Parts: sequence; C-alpha cells; structure tokens
Amino acid sequence: GRPGDSFVLRNAGNTLMSASGSTLGSAEYAVGPLDSKLIMVTGHTKCGAVTATVQTVLAGGDTAAVGGSIGKGLDDIVDA
Repeated sequence: GRPGDSFVLRNAGNTLMSASGSTLGSAEYAVGPLDSKLIMVTGHTKCGAVTATVQTVLAGGDTAAVGGSIGKGLDDIVDA
C-alpha cells in the first residue's frame, strides 16, 4: 500500500471471530506484510448484531439458536 490507502475490514458486531479466522487473518495481513501503522475500529449506533445478541441473552435464549455463521459470531459478542 501507499500512504493514505485504506485496508477496510467489515463484519457483524466488530468481532474478530477467532474460530473462522478470516477477519483476524486479514487484520494480521494488514499489520504484517502491508506494514499498517494505524488500526481504527469504528462502529455505529443500533448495530443489529449487538442488538440481536442482547435481546437473545436477556430473553434467556442461546445465540447459537440464531443459526448459521452469524450465530457463532454472536457468541463472540456475548464473550466480550
């Protein structure tokens, strides 16, 4: 990359889902071979992933019941 270039990673709930590894691996690539000096984590209000996690947990449910890959991602939010 060149100064001013952006290497952007987007995912649900700003988690680094360690089990799947793709987001974490991409972040490692950005700071390793691309030699990025700045990592900026941003979010937004009313995040659907965080809202779904909180509602599920408060209702006594299991985030795994959400199903699919997103259900596993919600577990990372619960752990946080």
